[in-house]
Amino acid sequence: MGLLGNPYSGGLNATNRPNPFGLRAFPYNGGYGGEMMPKGTGFHGLIEGLNGNNITEFSMGGVNGQPFFPSVTENLYEGQINDIKQLEGGLLGWDSDEAKRLEEHAYKEYLRRQSLGQEAFYD
Repeated sequence: MGLLGNPYSGGLNATNRPNPFGLRAFPYNGGYGGEMMPKGTGFHGLIEGLNGNNITEFSMGGVNGQPFFPSVTENLYEGQINDIKQLEGGLLGWDSDEAKRLEEHAYKEYLRRQSLGQEAFYD
């Protein structure tokens, strides 16, 4: 999908100002992948990140056939949100204890939603 594609279909229409869309990102092959989503949606809407960057949702999983699942789930407490900010800002590593706990929590939330017949992502 190109830069000028419809954001609801994964693109970013750069001619829309101000742009109401943000990136739902996930680690992918040593880099990042993602899709666009409305900035005000997701389990926690906008979270003010470090250095003025806003987090709409950050996904985990996708390794060895594991599904992607959101780390910004509906049942986060403030300490977990702070850990996500630290991860997003590069102040915590993906092999840190905090990151492992976040991934475990996010995966449990993914399984809980799946058992209720709900999608992993809420938007």
